[in-house]
Amino acid sequence: MKIVGIGAGGHAKVLVDIARQMPGFELVGLLDADEEKWGTVVMGLPVLGDEGRLGDLDVDGAFIAIGGVPSNRVRRRAFERVRAAGLPVVSLVHPSAVVAESALLGEGVMIMAGSVVNPEAVLGDGVIVNTRAVVEHDCGIEPFVHVCPGSVLGGGVTVGEEAFIGLGASVIQGVRIGTRAVVGGGSVVVRDLPDGVLAMGCPARIVREIGGHV
Repeated sequence: MKIVGIGAGGHAKVLVDIARQMPGFELVGLLDADEEKWGTVVMGLPVLGDEGRLGDLDVDGAFIAIGGVPSNRVRRRAFERVRAAGLPVVSLVHPSAVVAESALLGEGVMIMAGSVVNPEAVLGDGVIVNTRAVVEHDCGIEPFVHVCPGSVLGGGVTVGEEAFIGLGASVIQGVRIGTRAVVGGGSVVVRDLPDGVLAMGCPARIVREIGGHV
């Protein structure tokens, strides 16, 4: 299956490495909105232009390589553009990740090295479970959430669309994280968080409202 990546930054490097360790993929190149990257090479792959090239390329699918700072809305838009071009959005799962047979994964899900997704967890479209993160049993992770490296979601946690769980954060079992909420790195969430807030600390407290800009 010939695939192209959307994004040519650091997150793309991680996903290119994963794709090369999975059977059945032939990497054609990367696309990025930054014109300064066009014509450069990232992880041995050419940056071929922006997403406008999707209709020109001989590819069977694409993966969304947009991560890093909170960029879930940007990732959603890229996902929608790939689908509008008539292409499937590919999921990538590192061979060292542990994904329970009963877990349900949406389209375009990214699961990095050393991560764990336990039984009957449900991951929506475009979710990232980053390096060594843990999504425990019965979690419900709505579309375009980013669970950052080393973070842990206890059993039965629910995370709303486009939320961002920062580096090394922990969420106690049964808690709900609101839509587009951001949990700061290293925080410990012990109670529900509403939509569109930034929460930090141990225990995590709401610092400010951030609305939909995640």
